[in-house]
Amino acid sequence: MGVKFFNFFKSKKKKFQEQTKQEKNRLYLRKKEKKSIYGKQRLAKQKQLHINFDFRKKGLISISLFGFIAASIWIVFLFKAEYFTVKQITLHSTDSLTDINVAYNSIDSFRNTNIFRITTQNVLQRLQTYQPNIESISLEKQLPDSLDIIIESSPIMMYAIFNDKFYAVSQNGVAIKQKEIPSETNMNSIEIMQDKKTSALNINYTYILETESILKITSLLRNFQDNLIDFTSERIQYYTKESELHIHLENKTLLIFDTNGDIAEQVKKLLVFYKETQKLKHIYVDLRISNKVFHCDYTTEYQCRQNLKKLYTKK
Repeated sequence: MGVKFFNFFKSKKKKFQEQTKQEKNRLYLRKKEKKSIYGKQRLAKQKQLHINFDFRKKGLISISLFGFIAASIWIVFLFKAEYFTVKQITLHSTDSLTDINVAYNSIDSFRNTNIFRITTQNVLQRLQTYQPNIESISLEKQLPDSLDIIIESSPIMMYAIFNDKFYAVSQNGVAIKQKEIPSETNMNSIEIMQDKKTSALNINYTYILETESILKITSLLRNFQDNLIDFTSERIQYYTKESELHIHLENKTLLIFDTNGDIAEQVKKLLVFYKETQKLKHIYVDLRISNKVFHCDYTTEYQCRQNLKKLYTKK
């Protein structure tokens, strides 16, 4: 009886294990099928996305290529088309220093040039080649074929006399020939003293002085006029080689200044000398040496004038 019960229990247990195993297999197969289905769906989506990305990429490349070709054609058209070549140039000047006829001649070669190739710097450099006093320009391109240019010169700093001709001197040191020096101007007229070789040259629209020298000269004259109001200059000379400014007073006294030296100190020495002597009537008063004043009065007039002639006669 006990053996039969044991065999019965054993067979039931075995049957239960087989059923359990079969059930696990069915569950595993279902999960595998689901996984396979999900995998196929995901793969399909990835393929679709890849196809869409490829399509967009190819579309962008096509659009970019088309845009590049169109832009290239447009650029070639702009730079090659005769429709955009310069046919008319109009010049305006904000001052009387620029010779408009010279300016027209200097940039005439821009005619029949493509308008898009012309720059402000190109035009300015060409104008400055013949008139270096020109400081800046305003360039307006009026499509399809016209240029409108406004010219501005460096301002006048003083007037100069050179070889008995009159010149305005711009701030950058360029001499511009004038018919005469304007009577209403409050600027000084200065004789430019150079050697005979240089004096034979035509200095119109050429550099005759450095900007630094011009500033020193104007500063010295302003300082002199502000501090020595009792004296009037009859003639002013500037010796370029020596960098000296000579002021001839109406009482025939010559004042000699060094423009490379301390201008304020030289004027101060002159004031002290004037107070101490109570007069300023000499052949010359030399203020070039620091802390010293050399002067020559009329008691030795002949020797004084010989010294001046030896030093400053044009060579």
